[in-house]
Amino acid sequence: MLDRFERFSSRIFKLSKIWHQIAGEEMAHFGLNASHVSYIVALYKYPEGLTSAMLSKISDKDKSDVSRSLNAMMKSNLVEKHSVHQKGYAGIFLLTDEGKKVAYEIIKKVNFAVKMANENLSEEKRVVFYEVLEIFIDNMTKIVERGLSIEEKEREGK
Repeated sequence: MLDRFERFSSRIFKLSKIWHQIAGEEMAHFGLNASHVSYIVALYKYPEGLTSAMLSKISDKDKSDVSRSLNAMMKSNLVEKHSVHQKGYAGIFLLTDEGKKVAYEIIKKVNFAVKMANENLSEEKRVVFYEVLEIFIDNMTKIVERGLSIEEKEREGK
């Protein structure tokens, strides 16, 4: 069991590290950082705009990261805010024309990276991989929501 834990943990951390390295290097060409990828892609996918709360939910990142990233992208003229209030979380964020151009280039890079990452992987294995990943996420979420001690006590009682 301990070997599985070590293998799983090291692989997850390695995958995250590699993703951040690739994203960081590629986003630097646009004056952005790795965390901006999710926001740029989401805003491109939803041309009608998104609130910061929606971006937080889509990206699974906290509101403070969303806010910092949106501010940086607004300063770079990639994102604009449509709202009566120009401060705080209220408002809809949209890509500017320049932001759409940058997003298009980023999405081309994302698509290429996904294609490369899926080399030598059959469709069947890819489907199973995502199914298993979702099961892991659901199981780990239960632990976070309830606490490991509670789960452990309930399972020992069974």
